[in-house]
Amino acid sequence: MYMKTNTLTTKDKIIKAFLKLITIKDFEHITIKDIAHYAEIHRITFYDYYTDKYELLDDIYQQMKQEATIESTKINKKNNINESSYLGVSNYLHCFVNALKKRNELVIALANQTGGYIYFAFVTFLNDSFCKLITYHNKEKKLIYSLEQTSSFMIGGIISFVISSYKQGKYKDENYDKLFYDAQNLIQKLFLSNIIFVD
Repeated sequence: MYMKTNTLTTKDKIIKAFLKLITIKDFEHITIKDIAHYAEIHRITFYDYYTDKYELLDDIYQQMKQEATIESTKINKKNNINESSYLGVSNYLHCFVNALKKRNELVIALANQTGGYIYFAFVTFLNDSFCKLITYHNKEKKLIYSLEQTSSFMIGGIISFVISSYKQGKYKDENYDKLFYDAQNLIQKLFLSNIIFVD
């Protein structure tokens, strides 16, 4: 018989189980029964925390966003006292990449499920985040193209960069951190370039 533990512990078990599942099974084929089995909880317990697997996936993305926001706010207080928009974006990206690294199962799933919902949901999530970042950076620089075009260009390029690098095996396990570093560095260079912004 399963014992119901406190909310945080049970929720963490659900998330951990789900992240493991998306590396071995397409999102579309994952059931609540699967998640409950891997989390070692009763199926009904899942519904104490989430309506369905879509809400669970969205919660993971929102957790990443919240972690990045909280951590980058702390960093900005230390190294961005002049409130440079570029440095603010750079700090946020660094923290967001750290949040994604903690959930590298998402990268595996994105690489293997490019036509599925998990990919679509990640692109949608990133688009919202990038539009806000670009708007923030736009305080000091002017966009050459529309916000939507610019965000789509950056997201499409970065996701393709990460996925193709992962599939090619260019970055081995010991260099996995370098993959994220290179992706983050590429985004920062785009923000500094005249490709999408003019002074």
